[in-house]
Amino acid sequence: MTSTKTNAGDAVPVAATKEELQQRMEAARESLSETVGQIRDTVEEQYASVKAGVSGILDWREGFQQEPLLWSLGALSAGFAVGYTLGRAQKGRRRGKASALATFADGLIDELKKASDRLPLLSLDPKARALLGFDISEVLAEIGTERPPRVRARAPKRKRRGQRRR
Repeated sequence: MTSTKTNAGDAVPVAATKEELQQRMEAARESLSETVGQIRDTVEEQYASVKAGVSGILDWREGFQQEPLLWSLGALSAGFAVGYTLGRAQKGRRRGKASALATFADGLIDELKKASDRLPLLSLDPKARALLGFDISEVLAEIGTERPPRVRARAPKRKRRGQRRR
């Protein structure tokens, strides 16, 4: 039997070191497989909790059924904010200021025009006219046509009465 010297100078048989190494390797494999199993369990638990949270958030229909007034006010507020922003962008564009917001507004309006072409307006127009009092197709056609910017004549500034001179 051959032997190997360790750092301490002790003679250790080679067969014993092979067995020890094999035992260590087996213990390391078991430890790794346990660690991988624990990680897998943790990831599965986190995935399930995230999935439950996201599905609860994305299920807006249930929230709307529970709080219809709140959701309606939220939709109204969002629509007002988007409409106001798009209106300001269009107003800025008419003044000759082309911004990124104006470009976005133009793109959004073009997409709405395309979507309106696919609407069944023939069946919706009479009902909407009776309900709202105006013709949807006329409004959409008016939105689609660009108007030249208006030029306003500025009135001369007037002095206010009652101002003190210094």
